[in-house]
Amino acid sequence: MSVIGRRSAWALGLMAWLLALGGCGAGHERGPVTLVFKYARILGNADPLPELLRAFEAAHPDVRVKGEALPWASDDQHQFYVINLEGRSPGFDVMMLDCIWVPEFARAGWLLDLTSQLAPDELAPYFPSAVASATYNGRVWALPWNFNVGLLYYRADLLTKYGLRPPETFEEMIDQVRRIRAGERDPALNGYVWQGKQYEGLVVNVLEAFWANGTTVMEDDGKVFPDPARAADALKFLRGLITMGVSPAWTTAADEELSRRAFGDGHAIFLRNWPYAMDLFEGQGSAVRGKVAFASLPGRARGAPGVGSTGGAHLGVSSSCGSARRCRGWRRSRWRGARGRSSRTTCCSRPRSSRSSRRRSSA
Repeated sequence: MSVIGRRSAWALGLMAWLLALGGCGAGHERGPVTLVFKYARILGNADPLPELLRAFEAAHPDVRVKGEALPWASDDQHQFYVINLEGRSPGFDVMMLDCIWVPEFARAGWLLDLTSQLAPDELAPYFPSAVASATYNGRVWALPWNFNVGLLYYRADLLTKYGLRPPETFEEMIDQVRRIRAGERDPALNGYVWQGKQYEGLVVNVLEAFWANGTTVMEDDGKVFPDPARAADALKFLRGLITMGVSPAWTTAADEELSRRAFGDGHAIFLRNWPYAMDLFEGQGSAVRGKVAFASLPGRARGAPGVGSTGGAHLGVSSSCGSARRCRGWRRSRWRGARGRSSRTTCCSRPRSSRSSRRRSSA
């Protein structure tokens, strides 16, 4: 989807929420309502949210929205929310939440229960797993907004040069790294860069390694580490990527942006990252513009097909938002155009495997 297409989808979803929650903020009963919306800063050349908020205000003059961006790192966002929400007077009304935080925030009493405000079919357009990640104890505490999935980016120009196709297994990828590096003779060219810093990103990469090796952290019946041998082998394999030199030594300090910059500067053949990176690779002045494609993450030769972990954001309402008019928008009108479609996967869950590989679409 193009930048314009994504912005349009985000606009619809955001406008639906702000319209629905238009009575939540401060303001006089007869004057405009002001909402404070906390959201994660969007990585890329420009943050689309301010423009979308102004467009919403123009269409709905009785609501004002004060958008306040948080740092892009999810750990920093989580810390901000916890510190402010524990005080019960956070100073914001609507918040963009990592989908894995919903149960935690609901248990703590920080989110407004939206269940009674939803029509029976309100969430029907969403995939069940997306709704499940916004639900806790049978109640709906947030609405899905956008989802991501882990991807394998690769230098399409280099694979083409050496007559290679996108790897279906990590073993195949390692062989390709060795072949390309031997041919390029560039000591600054890394093989595979990924997120190994001790934070949420490392957890995601470990989960993907488990799934690729045919195991998981916990089964549906609650059993933890159902196959400890495969789990140990997956961890050993990740470490081996560094010790054998396929991944650089600085991987243990790498987050999304550090690894993305290395690949974007032309210093890596393969990269594990999220969809946001493609716009940056195709931007003006990019060292890899027109040279990058992406595919599903590899599996293991004796394991399972590779799949990417999903993540994303929900929109929730602070339970401290105490205006008697906070649900006025629900009663007044619905934004019918904002029935987004989300991935058929649950946050930080294993989605269905797909071996498709394609260039970024401009449509």
